[in-house]
Amino acid sequence: LPWFVHHGTPLALAFILALPATAQWQEWLLFRNSVPFEVRDPQFGIDVGFYVFRLPFITFAIDWLFAALVIVLLLTMAAHLLNGGVLFTSSTPTVRPATRIHFAALLAVLAAVKAADYWYTRYDLTNENRGFVQGATYTVVKAQIPATMLLMLIALLTAALYLLTIRTNRWRVPLVASALWLVVAIVGGVAYPALVQAAIVRPNQE
Repeated sequence: LPWFVHHGTPLALAFILALPATAQWQEWLLFRNSVPFEVRDPQFGIDVGFYVFRLPFITFAIDWLFAALVIVLLLTMAAHLLNGGVLFTSSTPTVRPATRIHFAALLAVLAAVKAADYWYTRYDLTNENRGFVQGATYTVVKAQIPATMLLMLIALLTAALYLLTIRTNRWRVPLVASALWLVVAIVGGVAYPALVQAAIVRPNQE
């Protein structure tokens, strides 16, 4: 039982997390054997071969890493609660320094990985099918890509602020930045592109 608890459980979790990667062997082979097409896309000036060979696997790897980090963060929270890393001796919980550093580091890495996701999302946006159109539409270029870049900058700032809490032990600023991140994600990432599509693009299509 002790061996299973200390070694078997992590191995089982690692196996479960690794299962989605087994279905990506074709994307991995394309990534490993990528070749340039010698044709560049007009939006970013990147060789078209990047979209065919490298982007699918990179996108999967970032998404998988983000999901794995979320699971690790939840398990870490549970472990610290069970092991006394967070003490509820008064109305305000007491968090031990090691626990605080662990949480701050995980949250910072999570935000940094999401920033990388935003960076590569720009390329996905220029390669999607939207009805009869494939590629970078007006809404993508004028609304979604700028909003995605803003979200990336906020994610990087949030990551830096969480790392700063390791030194200062002040969580208010990074938590406010996280709330701002959520608001910008809803307004800039969803509402604003929808408004541009409805107010500018659709009337011109009609």
